[in-house]
Amino acid sequence: MRVYLLICAAIFILCKNGASQRTVGVLELNDAVSDGYTLIIPNSNTSTYLIDNCGRVINEWVSQYTAGLMAYLLPDGRLLRAGRSASQFGAGGSGGVMQIFSWEGELEWSYFYSDDRVQQHHDMEVLPNGNILMLAWVSLDEDEILALGRQEEYLDVDRGFWSEQVVEIRPVGTDDAEIVWIWNSHDHYVQDMDSLKNNYGIVEDHPELLDINYPYSENLNGDWLHFNSIDYNTELDQILLGSRNHNEIYIIDHSTTTAEAASHEGGRYGRGGDILYRWGNPVVYKNGTTSDKKLYGQHDPHWLDAHNEENNFIMIYNNGVGRNPFFSSVDVIDTGHENGVYTLSGGQYGPEELAWTIQDFNLEFSSPRISGAQYLENRSTLICAGNIYKILELTENGVPAWSYINPVSNFGPISQGENRGGRDMFRTHKYDIDFSGLQDKDLTPGDKLELNPTEMDCMITDVVTIDNSQSELSIFPNPTTDVIFTKGNTEGYKYEIYNSTGIRLTSASRITQGSIDISELDAGIYILKLLNEYSQKSYKVIKL
Repeated sequence: MRVYLLICAAIFILCKNGASQRTVGVLELNDAVSDGYTLIIPNSNTSTYLIDNCGRVINEWVSQYTAGLMAYLLPDGRLLRAGRSASQFGAGGSGGVMQIFSWEGELEWSYFYSDDRVQQHHDMEVLPNGNILMLAWVSLDEDEILALGRQEEYLDVDRGFWSEQVVEIRPVGTDDAEIVWIWNSHDHYVQDMDSLKNNYGIVEDHPELLDINYPYSENLNGDWLHFNSIDYNTELDQILLGSRNHNEIYIIDHSTTTAEAASHEGGRYGRGGDILYRWGNPVVYKNGTTSDKKLYGQHDPHWLDAHNEENNFIMIYNNGVGRNPFFSSVDVIDTGHENGVYTLSGGQYGPEELAWTIQDFNLEFSSPRISGAQYLENRSTLICAGNIYKILELTENGVPAWSYINPVSNFGPISQGENRGGRDMFRTHKYDIDFSGLQDKDLTPGDKLELNPTEMDCMITDVVTIDNSQSELSIFPNPTTDVIFTKGNTEGYKYEIYNSTGIRLTSASRITQGSIDISELDAGIYILKLLNEYSQKSYKVIKL
């Protein structure tokens, strides 16, 4: 298993000038960054932005609704976006309205899936035929949920109980849609407390079903499963879902009819709408122990889009909520399927170990809520740490190539140098320069999103390694406790030390006896710059 720890690596140079005052926008950039454009959907704002690697706006779409929560570019360059409409569902991730905008920003289609019974939420997925899969809550009343075997003491009569639904729609006209397929989680519940009910069964013998009474204690939250993501695999004709509350991911069959999806038979895999694969927390279906738990409030499970010929790799942003110590990670698993069929061994689906992971012990991308990751064509990983407003692109070797801090709050863009809250992003997505939807479009960059941007050129610079013996100037040791020593001729050089957000902490006009005292700094990661009138070198320094 490959493990990348985000604690050391090569470092970058920002962009020139004004780095000590930068709090938003592009903070890190080097020539390892992938060529493409990043879609930013601020949670509490009505605008969606496409920006380049310099943080300049390529396009903007404005809706009357705040995000609900995701948006995607379609293959023709139009924007599919979910908005948050008024409803009876007040949980995080509420949506309710789906919209399609032209590249020029004109609203072409709008469809509501929101009333006192159902509501779209969190995420959606565009199918190759142009249909749209969306997540929705279904509010079950007290009689319905008790009939399914939910124990009365686990039920909040005021809030009810929300089942999860996957709905496939075909856009029609400008404000309508045809529902072509539905899967409901409540068709696949099992319980072992009332043998007189139709869905009675031994829970541990039915990993293909969901135990209606988990977590076996009083749980009065109507949003029981809290699905927060959906993905589709064209070759396998399977749907991947993620449940934050149960710390699990699920795969179901999309090839079924709606009637088969409500049953336990039929479809390409002969299992109807039952779960084909689940992973992350086998205790949920009474298999294994807490030591088998792998996921902690995760988001964004999806099949890798790049370099995944066998459709076996799934990437997950593992938030780490409840993990001790707390840290987030980007985990990749190998499902090991055979033609879309997954192996159950000892009551659990594999794997036991991750294929590879990026672990963040320094909290540079750790986020307890929301967030996601994307594996890019150049084998870099784009990470959205949405709860700390940060987007980070790491190379295959774990080297930071780009980082960006969202400057857009619920009140609009903030000024460079400010640090205001309310700038969460559910997820972001980067589109390669060869993406079909960007061809023949005007990609002329405009201004940066932040107000009063720092005057600077956007220069992508070479990555500077920490201790390159062939460089005429290098530093050692690294990590260190008190002193950094320089190797090479430092005559005429001064130094500056910045924290990870680009704020300058200390500086000196010369380097005395080839050493720099950092004993007064707290343990952490810093940027050391060595400068003279002709050149500048930057290094990431780890203070123990």
